[in-house]
Amino acid sequence: MKSVVAIAVLGLGVLLLVFGSLWATLFSGTSSWTEEKVERNAQVKSRMNDVAHLLLRPTSNKTTLQAEMDALTKENDELNAEFTSATESPKSMSKYMKWAGISLAVIGVIGWYSVNQTS
Repeated sequence: MKSVVAIAVLGLGVLLLVFGSLWATLFSGTSSWTEEKVERNAQVKSRMNDVAHLLLRPTSNKTTLQAEMDALTKENDELNAEFTSATESPKSMSKYMKWAGISLAVIGVIGWYSVNQTS
């Protein structure tokens, strides 16, 4: 009975290790980072570039442009944070699954070895 539990823990560890290796490939985060967000991110960056150049001109309305630049910077930061989250979340989950799998596999091997030594 103890041997079955040790082998089950070992099997679960190997299964988690395999799923952890495939997780980032299977769930790449494309469901939360859509094409519309890609286009909006490009538009915001392009407009930020235009406004930055307009701010350098001496005849421009600096207060209006600076307010627009602040709003664009805030939106850009939000989009960048969302992109980072979409790309890093599957990698983090994959890492946790791999380490949990390795830990369970090691515990399973130690358990199996100790059960076999006492028999």
